[in-house]
Amino acid sequence: MATEVVIVGGGVVGAAAAYQLACADVSVTLVDAGHDGKATAAGAGIISPASSISPPDVYYPLAYAAAAHYPALLAQLADDGERETGSGYDTRMTAAGMQEILREALRIAPGLGGAEIGDMRVGLRPTSPDGLPILGAVPGVEGLFVATGHGASGLTLGAYSGIQVANLAVGQEVHVDLQPFSVERFA
Repeated sequence: MATEVVIVGGGVVGAAAAYQLACADVSVTLVDAGHDGKATAAGAGIISPASSISPPDVYYPLAYAAAAHYPALLAQLADDGERETGSGYDTRMTAAGMQEILREALRIAPGLGGAEIGDMRVGLRPTSPDGLPILGAVPGVEGLFVATGHGASGLTLGAYSGIQVANLAVGQEVHVDLQPFSVERFA
Protein backbone atom coordinates (compact mmCIF):
# COMPACT_ATOMS: atom_id res chain seq x y z
CA MET A 1 0.00 0.00 0.00
CA ALA A 2 1.24 3.50 -0.88
CA THR A 3 2.19 5.56 2.17
CA GLU A 4 2.52 8.97 0.49
CA VAL A 5 0.00 10.49 -1.93
CA VAL A 6 -0.24 13.90 -3.61
CA ILE A 7 -3.72 15.04 -4.66
CA VAL A 8 -4.17 17.97 -7.04
CA GLY A 9 -7.47 19.81 -6.57
CA GLY A 10 -9.24 20.55 -3.31
CA GLY A 11 -12.85 20.41 -4.48
CA VAL A 12 -15.24 17.74 -3.29
CA VAL A 13 -13.39 14.97 -5.20
CA GLY A 14 -9.88 15.84 -4.01
CA ALA A 15 -10.93 16.71 -0.48
CA ALA A 16 -12.85 13.44 -0.08
CA ALA A 17 -9.94 11.43 -1.45
CA ALA A 18 -7.47 13.22 0.84
CA TYR A 19 -9.73 12.75 3.84
CA GLN A 20 -10.21 9.02 3.13
CA LEU A 21 -6.46 8.49 2.82
CA ALA A 22 -5.63 10.53 5.92
CA CYS A 23 -8.13 8.44 7.90
CA ALA A 24 -6.20 5.37 6.68
CA ASP A 25 -2.90 6.86 7.99
CA VAL A 26 -1.57 7.65 4.52
CA SER A 27 0.58 10.79 4.27
CA VAL A 28 -1.39 13.14 2.00
CA THR A 29 -0.42 16.42 0.36
CA LEU A 30 -3.42 18.30 -1.06
CA VAL A 31 -2.51 20.92 -3.68
CA ASP A 32 -5.11 23.52 -4.66
CA ALA A 33 -4.88 26.95 -6.25
CA GLY A 34 -7.76 28.34 -4.16
CA HIS A 35 -9.51 30.07 -7.08
CA ASP A 36 -12.93 31.68 -6.70
CA GLY A 37 -15.91 30.04 -8.39
CA LYS A 38 -16.05 26.83 -6.47
CA ALA A 39 -18.92 24.70 -7.73
CA THR A 40 -18.64 22.68 -4.53
CA ALA A 41 -19.54 25.69 -2.39
CA ALA A 42 -22.18 27.00 -4.78
CA GLY A 43 -24.26 23.83 -4.73
CA ALA A 44 -23.43 22.18 -1.44
CA GLY A 45 -26.17 19.86 -0.27
CA ILE A 46 -27.53 19.00 -3.73
CA ILE A 47 -27.27 15.22 -3.86
CA SER A 48 -29.42 13.59 -6.55
CA PRO A 49 -28.38 10.51 -8.55
CA ALA A 50 -29.97 11.57 -11.85
CA SER A 51 -32.39 14.44 -11.72
CA SER A 52 -30.96 16.57 -14.53
CA ILE A 53 -29.30 14.15 -16.95
CA SER A 54 -30.06 11.04 -19.00
CA PRO A 55 -26.86 9.03 -18.58
CA PRO A 56 -26.02 5.58 -19.90
CA ASP A 57 -26.69 2.58 -17.68
CA VAL A 58 -23.06 2.34 -16.47
CA TYR A 59 -23.62 5.60 -14.57
CA TYR A 60 -26.29 4.35 -12.17
CA PRO A 61 -24.35 1.92 -9.94
CA LEU A 62 -21.80 4.67 -9.23
CA ALA A 63 -24.48 7.35 -8.76
CA TYR A 64 -26.60 5.35 -6.34
CA ALA A 65 -23.60 4.18 -4.34
CA ALA A 66 -22.36 7.77 -4.19
CA ALA A 67 -25.69 9.18 -2.99
CA ALA A 68 -26.06 6.38 -0.44
CA HIS A 69 -22.54 7.07 0.87
CA TYR A 70 -23.20 10.73 1.76
CA PRO A 71 -24.94 10.30 5.14
CA ALA A 72 -22.03 8.22 6.49
CA LEU A 73 -19.46 10.64 5.06
CA LEU A 74 -21.22 13.67 6.54
CA ALA A 75 -21.48 11.98 9.93
CA GLN A 76 -17.79 11.06 9.84
CA LEU A 77 -16.81 14.60 8.83
CA ALA A 78 -18.96 16.08 11.60
CA ASP A 79 -17.36 13.76 14.14
CA ASP A 80 -13.93 14.88 12.96
CA GLY A 81 -14.88 18.58 12.81
CA GLU A 82 -13.97 18.87 9.13
CA ARG A 83 -15.17 21.49 6.67
CA GLU A 84 -15.63 21.25 2.90
CA THR A 85 -13.55 23.28 0.42
CA GLY A 86 -13.70 23.64 -3.35
CA SER A 87 -11.69 24.74 -6.37
CA GLY A 88 -12.38 26.52 -9.63
CA TYR A 89 -10.93 28.48 -12.54
CA ASP A 90 -12.10 31.51 -14.55
CA THR A 91 -14.96 33.00 -12.58
CA ARG A 92 -15.76 36.08 -14.65
CA MET A 93 -19.48 36.69 -14.94
CA THR A 94 -20.19 37.89 -18.48
CA ALA A 95 -23.34 39.41 -19.93
CA ALA A 96 -23.41 36.75 -22.65
CA GLY A 97 -23.08 33.98 -20.10
CA MET A 98 -25.86 35.43 -17.96
CA GLN A 99 -28.05 35.83 -21.05
CA GLU A 100 -27.51 32.19 -22.04
CA ILE A 101 -28.43 30.93 -18.58
CA LEU A 102 -31.52 33.14 -18.31
CA ARG A 103 -32.68 32.27 -21.85
CA GLU A 104 -32.46 28.55 -21.06
CA ALA A 105 -34.13 28.99 -17.65
CA LEU A 106 -37.04 30.85 -19.26
CA ARG A 107 -37.32 28.26 -22.03
CA ILE A 108 -37.72 25.54 -19.40
CA ALA A 109 -39.84 27.58 -16.96
CA PRO A 110 -41.44 30.57 -18.74
CA GLY A 111 -43.38 31.44 -15.61
CA LEU A 112 -40.15 32.77 -14.10
CA GLY A 113 -40.21 35.75 -16.51
CA GLY A 114 -41.45 38.14 -13.84
CA ALA A 115 -39.25 36.77 -11.05
CA GLU A 116 -36.78 39.06 -9.31
CA ILE A 117 -33.12 38.01 -9.50
CA GLY A 118 -31.56 38.20 -6.05
CA ASP A 119 -28.07 36.94 -6.87
CA MET A 120 -25.99 35.22 -9.54
CA ARG A 121 -22.83 33.16 -9.05
CA VAL A 122 -20.27 31.34 -11.14
CA GLY A 123 -19.43 27.72 -10.40
CA LEU A 124 -17.46 25.57 -12.82
CA ARG A 125 -18.17 21.89 -13.33
CA PRO A 126 -15.69 20.35 -15.78
CA THR A 127 -17.12 17.45 -17.76
CA SER A 128 -15.72 14.77 -20.03
CA PRO A 129 -16.60 14.49 -23.74
CA ASP A 130 -19.12 11.68 -23.08
CA GLY A 131 -20.55 13.19 -19.89
CA LEU A 132 -19.27 10.44 -17.59
CA PRO A 133 -16.51 10.97 -15.03
CA ILE A 134 -12.97 9.81 -15.74
CA LEU A 135 -11.84 7.56 -12.90
CA GLY A 136 -8.87 5.31 -12.30
CA ALA A 137 -5.26 4.73 -13.26
CA VAL A 138 -3.62 6.60 -16.14
CA PRO A 139 -2.16 3.99 -18.52
CA GLY A 140 1.59 4.19 -18.95
CA VAL A 141 2.18 6.45 -15.94
CA GLU A 142 2.82 4.39 -12.83
CA GLY A 143 1.23 5.80 -9.70
CA LEU A 144 -0.93 8.41 -11.50
CA PHE A 145 -4.69 8.26 -10.97
CA VAL A 146 -7.50 10.61 -12.00
CA ALA A 147 -10.96 11.43 -10.70
CA THR A 148 -12.36 14.23 -12.85
CA GLY A 149 -14.99 15.20 -15.41
CA HIS A 150 -18.05 14.82 -13.18
CA GLY A 151 -19.83 17.82 -14.68
CA ALA A 152 -23.20 18.62 -13.13
CA SER A 153 -23.02 15.38 -11.12
CA GLY A 154 -19.89 16.42 -9.24
CA LEU A 155 -21.57 16.99 -5.91
CA THR A 156 -23.40 13.66 -6.12
CA LEU A 157 -20.53 11.56 -7.47
CA GLY A 158 -17.47 13.52 -6.40
CA ALA A 159 -16.83 12.46 -2.82
CA TYR A 160 -17.58 8.79 -3.45
CA SER A 161 -15.62 8.53 -6.69
CA GLY A 162 -12.69 10.39 -5.10
CA ILE A 163 -12.70 7.90 -2.24
CA GLN A 164 -12.85 4.93 -4.64
CA VAL A 165 -9.92 6.23 -6.71
CA ALA A 166 -8.00 6.92 -3.49
CA ASN A 167 -8.64 3.31 -2.46
CA LEU A 168 -7.40 2.13 -5.86
CA ALA A 169 -4.26 4.26 -5.55
CA VAL A 170 -3.27 2.70 -2.23
CA GLY A 171 -4.30 -0.86 -3.05
CA GLN A 172 -7.45 -0.94 -0.92
CA GLU A 173 -10.80 -2.43 -1.95
CA VAL A 174 -12.79 -0.45 -4.53
CA HIS A 175 -16.55 -0.82 -4.05
CA VAL A 176 -17.76 -0.01 -7.58
CA ASP A 177 -16.62 -1.05 -11.06
CA LEU A 178 -14.42 1.79 -12.34
CA GLN A 179 -13.73 0.21 -15.76
CA PRO A 180 -16.61 2.01 -17.55
CA PHE A 181 -15.08 5.31 -16.38
CA SER A 182 -11.50 4.59 -17.46
CA VAL A 183 -9.58 7.20 -19.45
CA GLU A 184 -8.87 4.38 -21.91
CA ARG A 185 -12.38 4.69 -23.33
CA PHE A 186 -11.14 7.76 -25.21
CA ALA A 187 -8.18 5.95 -26.82
